[in-house]
Amino acid sequence: MIELDNSQIASLYSQLAGVLAGFAFTAVTVVVTVRVAAKKSGRSFDNALRPLISGFLGLVLTSLNYAAIAGDKTQGARSTLLEIVAGIGFAASALLLIYAVLLMLIATRSGGRRLVATNTSVEKTLRVTMVVVLPVIVLVFLYAGARDHQSLNARTPDIFGAIDVLGLVLVGIQLVLGLISWRYTGTRMSDAVQWSNSIKRYSSLFLGICFLSSVATALITSIMPPCNSVTLWVSGGVLILAGIAMSVTSLHVAGAR
Repeated sequence: MIELDNSQIASLYSQLAGVLAGFAFTAVTVVVTVRVAAKKSGRSFDNALRPLISGFLGLVLTSLNYAAIAGDKTQGARSTLLEIVAGIGFAASALLLIYAVLLMLIATRSGGRRLVATNTSVEKTLRVTMVVVLPVIVLVFLYAGARDHQSLNARTPDIFGAIDVLGLVLVGIQLVLGLISWRYTGTRMSDAVQWSNSIKRYSSLFLGICFLSSVATALITSIMPPCNSVTLWVSGGVLILAGIAMSVTSLHVAGAR
């Protein structure tokens, strides 16, 4: 088994989250400027503004989470648990940022023919990535982290345990759900007001996950001992929460119009 330095990895993740937060802040500034300069398309760009701001806040919190983890030099169960808890916050904030880009592409459909054709092609690629590909990747990464945590807690490190069953079931369900959602892309949420409210709920849900991840990271680093064998239920809970969030992503983004 290859041993990884979680503190070093966390340091790199913290830097990455900080860079993405800077990108999100720049995008927020651009969207606000566009709203002022072009009132005609302001309503469309309003939809992208909420997930952009939520993603920015989530990435700032994620950067702080990984900075705290980078200071934890222990390589025990606590370290691997922090990897999962912070990971779901990073995934949520990154998905919000990508989702905001998708909404901005949708908002430019009223441009010239060449612009519309180009944006439509990029939009389709980004949409299928969010509906089918990214949710599965997120669950696989979180499952891998949960399995590391399970291995440190188990007497037999390579045992196929409850976390493996839960992780593989969630990945399988998400893959099927993503493909089904992609099949019915754009067939829901025909009402503009209903769609706007749906965006608000989605952004609030994922920002809430980021806050929850940050609070959990702070509590684990300050209270939990470096080695603790009674924490598998936490990693299992994170996997279930991630499975629900990724399912919501596939169903919601498939209905984006």
